[in-house]
Amino acid sequence: MNAHEAPVPEELVNERLVRPYAITRGRTAPNMDVAAMVTLTGIGARPDARLEPEHDSVVALCQRRPLSLAEISAHLRLPLGTVHVLVSDLAAQLVVHVHYADPDVGVAVVERVLSGLRCL
Repeated sequence: MNAHEAPVPEELVNERLVRPYAITRGRTAPNMDVAAMVTLTGIGARPDARLEPEHDSVVALCQRRPLSLAEISAHLRLPLGTVHVLVSDLAAQLVVHVHYADPDVGVAVVERVLSGLRCL
């Protein structure tokens, strides 16, 4: 870890080695903008919702502050496609809301995301 990397909290690091395919059970989700910000809704999952530990990890990360999909992927050390599925599941359960950047913002958003990634 270099001086700019934030340590991953131990409670978010899964001790067992699980393939992304197993986490998502082979499901895919529509590609989302990697700069899309994920925030908690405050509603929480339905009582009958079946959330996996990886879903809980996403929720724990987003409790601190809104994060982009790219940041969640980096913090959890999961492929972006896997994070798309996890966030889509949470959005369907109304646990998170995905905020998309204004497409007219362009370069400013890319620079902000790049700066955030450098801080990781």
